[in-house]
Amino acid sequence: MVLLKALGGAERVISADGILENFCKVSGFRTKAILEARKLRVQLTNEVNIRLPGLNLMIDPNMQPPTDAQVSSFACISVTQASRRSINVFFSGENK
Repeated sequence: MVLLKALGGAERVISADGILENFCKVSGFRTKAILEARKLRVQLTNEVNIRLPGLNLMIDPNMQPPTDAQVSSFACISVTQASRRSINVFFSGENK
């Protein structure tokens, strides 16, 4: 939750022509890491828009932080996918 809030704050700073370096210094994050996370977020949004053209998703710098229920759901999905990937690697023999 803290990281999502930090990324949201960084997005607001970037969109408001603020100084990202100062934001990162105060927040304790590396500027390069925040920029990389932003690139990944843009890439993911673009991929979803390509695969599901009717959605027309955009990155909104003023989006509200996720609720606790949304964070919990996201964590469950992430753990499930990581477990699935580990099982596939184990049974396919990629771990050798």
